[in-house]
Amino acid sequence: MATKTARKRRKPVTELRKRKSLGGTQRLLSPTTVKKLELDWQIFELRRDGHSIHEIAQTLQIGDATVRSHLQEVLSRTIKETAETAEENRQLQIDRLDCMLVKYMRMAQGYRQEEEVRDPKDPRKTIRVMVDYPPNMAAAGLVLSIEARRSKLLALDMPEIKKLDVTGIREYVGVDVSQV
Repeated sequence: MATKTARKRRKPVTELRKRKSLGGTQRLLSPTTVKKLELDWQIFELRRDGHSIHEIAQTLQIGDATVRSHLQEVLSRTIKETAETAEENRQLQIDRLDCMLVKYMRMAQGYRQEEEVRDPKDPRKTIRVMVDYPPNMAAAGLVLSIEARRSKLLALDMPEIKKLDVTGIREYVGVDVSQV
């Protein structure tokens, strides 16, 4: 019993260059783009392994200027894709410090917690008791260090800039300066 093998109809080149995705069609990489990316990768790998630009150019049979331009493009693309802004980094650090403050502040101040312990009269049973934990001085020191670092990140430890138009007389809320 012979079975027929179905011939697959070839798709036109324009259909091969596009593929369907959830958001619509997305352009696939062209063969020249793939070759360029492969060359970028080879140059990057050789440079990472410690080869000079001239050695890379001789190995891949391309010019020194081409190697430099490919390296510059790869590095700028990498920096662009992975770099964080200073503000993003600052916010990440502040979030981490806030999480640590939440954890260690409780220990630094001392706290009361309900826990389950074995009943001394019947060891098979457990009872719930309130346990007082005294303030932990090591945690208090850590909290102070975290607060100092957080103040630096938020620039709270910087002195205020004095304005020149301010008089030497201080005005307090609720006090009439003319009556003094």
